[in-house]
Amino acid sequence: MTTQKELDANSVIALVNLHQGNLSAVAKRLGCARGTLYSFISKHATCQKALKDARETLLDGVESILYNAALSGEPWAVTLVLKAQGRSRGYATRTEITGADGGPLEQVAMTLEEWRRNRRSRRNEVLKTLSFFEDDDENLLEERN
Repeated sequence: MTTQKELDANSVIALVNLHQGNLSAVAKRLGCARGTLYSFISKHATCQKALKDARETLLDGVESILYNAALSGEPWAVTLVLKAQGRSRGYATRTEITGADGGPLEQVAMTLEEWRRNRRSRRNEVLKTLSFFEDDDENLLEERN
């Protein structure tokens, strides 16, 4: 196994570029453990920059493929682009719940007995409303007869 002392920055940079930032492939080619390679790169700014640049280049290429697939009408690509880039236009899968006028939600803590009392009170209000309509319906029926 190759050790950190046996590695040189120029070889690492060349392989990072060749393998587009895939450090597993670079480590295998160098004959060292991935951990050894990670440690070496963390100590060499030029290797860190090369790794970042290689991964950015890879990402640019993949984005181009995605862009072309979306323009070709591939449903998976269209969906991904809209979810990632179309949020400002309302294309999102996440739903946010807010309080009144977009403010924070109001948290209400109550005991079980308070909850039961509130439920009974609301039920009674609903029953009163329903009885009002029932009385109105009976009056209408009487008027029609």
